[in-house]
Amino acid sequence: KKRERHHAASQDDDSANTPHLEHLLVPRGEARLVVTTQELETELAHVREKGVFAYDTEFIGEESYWPKICVVQLAPTERVVLVDAFAVPDLKPIFELVADPTVLTLVHAGTQDLEPVRRLLGKEPANTLDVQVAAAFAEMPWPAGLEKLVERFAGHKLSKGHTFTNWDARPLSASQLRYAADDVRYLPLVWERLREDLERRGSLAWAMRECEQSCKIPARFDEESQIRRTMKSWPMKPAQIPTLRLMTRLRDEIARIEDLPHRVVMPDETLAEIVRQRPVSVQQLSSVRGLPKRFAQKYGDRIAQAVDEGGKMPPEKLAHGKITEETGADRAA
Repeated sequence: KKRERHHAASQDDDSANTPHLEHLLVPRGEARLVVTTQELETELAHVREKGVFAYDTEFIGEESYWPKICVVQLAPTERVVLVDAFAVPDLKPIFELVADPTVLTLVHAGTQDLEPVRRLLGKEPANTLDVQVAAAFAEMPWPAGLEKLVERFAGHKLSKGHTFTNWDARPLSASQLRYAADDVRYLPLVWERLREDLERRGSLAWAMRECEQSCKIPARFDEESQIRRTMKSWPMKPAQIPTLRLMTRLRDEIARIEDLPHRVVMPDETLAEIVRQRPVSVQQLSSVRGLPKRFAQKYGDRIAQAVDEGGKMPPEKLAHGKITEETGADRAA
């Protein structure tokens, strides 16, 4: 519902007529919408020739296990290209480009945008520069939004964006196309001026090294953090933690198979209820709040097996996640 409201508001936005900044490193004119494989091949060849480009994606992440990519934005310094991910059947050539060490890829807060490279290609992004990370070495507050970076390093104020809209709706509106394009349009100029700033400070090498580390994509499934999140609201005894661990793993497996978010398959509260009630049959599972009946029927045996195995494992005590002796001064430093 929230996305629907934002989407409706974006359709009536007239700020898409705001003029772009005039600069050699800022692509002029309207973005090119790519809807065929042949058009994509032509644009990617152009990007390879230039050796540097800005990259971003627009996706919907709340409805599936893996975010659904709707639009991919590419911007060398001459033009902005928007790839319709629903019209172009194979986006792997784009991800191959991001994994190419001979091409510099510019992103802003790009961890999620880089994730398909590893998942679909089995490769890590290469030669990738995250301007948000680099800007922290130029004394920008962390994490600095794109608007702040463009305003400081490009001297331009971006129009208010509508990121949270129905990017899977077609046709894309003029305002959606504008905002998608502006997500990458100014990154080459921002990076050029940010790089000069970092060179003057003598911290360019630090920033580049940190970007290399930060662009390594974390695992989609973080077992420990999910266990701690569940226990934060529903504390567990040491004897219950092994069952919680097995159920957390099983929930992730089911979510992958069904291509659904964890919360749809089994909310944290339901996970805790299963651990506490210890159901050992499909019939007993039907009394657990929040567990969809179809999952209870389809995966009931697997759930009962996890509960049984967890009950036979030795008790487990989680180590504290925080350093309790850390002071306010330590955190500030």
